[in-house]
Amino acid sequence: MAAFLSYNRGLKQRRGSAIIRLASLTDAPALQVLNQNELGYQFSESETAAVLAQVLADHDHQQVWVATDDSGRVVGYVHAQLYQNLYAAPAFNLLALAVSQDYQGQGYGRQLLDVIATAAKERGLSGIRLNSGMERQEAHQFYQHLGFEKVKDQAKFYRPV
Repeated sequence: MAAFLSYNRGLKQRRGSAIIRLASLTDAPALQVLNQNELGYQFSESETAAVLAQVLADHDHQQVWVATDDSGRVVGYVHAQLYQNLYAAPAFNLLALAVSQDYQGQGYGRQLLDVIATAAKERGLSGIRLNSGMERQEAHQFYQHLGFEKVKDQAKFYRPV
């Protein structure tokens, strides 16, 4: 498979300008804080950095994009993975989208999703899929506002090994 879209792109928004760029390993501390504060995941900075290093090395199948504010501070990110199976056309699977609460409602999330949508179109993928916890009603409204359609309810299972 061809590598994901790979470029730095300056995007304007209502308050100042956001830069959407591919993540680097130095972004791990900011991503860990976003995961903890905005998504509620307790995953250490060292664990985040270790996984981020693996993700960045697997650019044919997944990428992480970050949004920065005027000062260069990472205020949001999106993590997308190629979703390929034997029963549907290939798509992107959104594994995470997080924007700092202080920056929500200012277009950062939309801009991050726009980058993923552009990459999906350029790769000829069928679309973008995502799972979102049932309790995240505001996020559901955001996704629906951006053209996502709810396709089903489902239970999530996990088996430790």
